[in-house]
Amino acid sequence: MVYEGMVCDSEEDAFKKYNEFARKVGFSVRKDKIYKRADGSIRSRMFVCFKQGLRKEDKRCKNTTKVRSESRTDCKARMSIKNEEDEWTVSEIVYEHNHLLATPSKAYMLHSQRKVKDVHLAEIKSLNATGITPVEGFNYMVHQAGGCQNVGITYVDYKNVLCKRREEELKKGDACIVMEYFIKMQA
Repeated sequence: MVYEGMVCDSEEDAFKKYNEFARKVGFSVRKDKIYKRADGSIRSRMFVCFKQGLRKEDKRCKNTTKVRSESRTDCKARMSIKNEEDEWTVSEIVYEHNHLLATPSKAYMLHSQRKVKDVHLAEIKSLNATGITPVEGFNYMVHQAGGCQNVGITYVDYKNVLCKRREEELKKGDACIVMEYFIKMQA
């Protein structure tokens, strides 16, 4: 539980605690306003519900056929922290939401709750190296963890890791990749 007056070790520690609270309640968190001092150090920071605010008017072509549905509801739930002499204190917290919250069984799918950890990266790389398809690899991870809610990532996150890895390999250069492929096939 987070509360006014709570002291945190750092800005990231405060975000982590608010994010853990958000998972239990059933909403996602994002970082919002930041106020800095003249020397560049952070004076205060605000973390808000992901449905805070409203979308600005779309300035693209007025003849669009598919208009995106509004995902924001101008929710006022938030937590503000202040930094005074390297002590991070929760200065304000608003708990009320104006939208339905996710159930605990679905909270793992919220954006701020999904983090690809080093353990996931290593497992994804090893599964990919053995030639297992992304679907089979993700299903294996789900089976090992005992369900989707215990994995901590979604199938889309799994595929994004593979895409980023391929992009990094392409930075080496096409010729190097082809040579590595031929050497691997020759072996």
